[in-house]
Amino acid sequence: MTDATFWDIIARSSAENQDEQSKRLAAELSKLNQDELMSFEGHYRAKLRQAYHWDLWAAAYIINGGASDDSFAYFCDWLISRGQTVFENARENPETLIDIATPWDTEFEDFRYIMIEVMEEKFSGEFPRPSESWPASPAGEAWDEETVNDKYPKLAAWVDSNLSTPPAPSSPSPSKPGFWQRLFGKS
Repeated sequence: MTDATFWDIIARSSAENQDEQSKRLAAELSKLNQDELMSFEGHYRAKLRQAYHWDLWAAAYIINGGASDDSFAYFCDWLISRGQTVFENARENPETLIDIATPWDTEFEDFRYIMIEVMEEKFSGEFPRPSESWPASPAGEAWDEETVNDKYPKLAAWVDSNLSTPPAPSSPSPSKPGFWQRLFGKS
C-alpha cells in the first residue's frame, strides 16, 4: 500500500461525526485483504511516529486544556482522521488547526481500534508487534506548561475566545512508560 492509498482510505471514511467515520473506516478496511490491512496499520503507525512531536503536543495541550500521554495519542488519532492536508499542515504549523479543531474536543480514541477490530473479525488474527522501538521522548523542543500558550499565541487566543470555563489541565508525561511505549513497546 502506498501513502497515497492510505490517505485515500482516510478521505473516503471522512464524516461529520466520529461514529459515522468509524463505520465508514471499518467498511473501507473490510474491503482489504490481510496484507493490505497490515500495510494500512503500518502506515498508521508511521503517521503516529511523525506526529510524536513536542509542537503538536503543545497544540493538543492548548486546544484540549491539557494533554496527558494518552490524551496526546488520541489527539494524534483525531489529527490523522482529519486527512492528509490537515495532518501535514498541522505538522508544519499547528496554528493551522484554528477553525478546524473544536476546543476540548480533538480526540478520537476509537480510531485506533477500528483496524484491530477488522483484523480480528475478518482474519481472526492480530497485528504483529512492531519491530521498531518507540523514541524515549517526542521530537523537537520540550515546552513548559506555564508558557505553552506563548508558543502558539493565535491558537491560545482562539481557544480562549471559544470557551468560557476551562477544565483542569492534565500534565504531559512522556518520560514515564505510558501509552506510546505500550503501543510500540518500550524503547
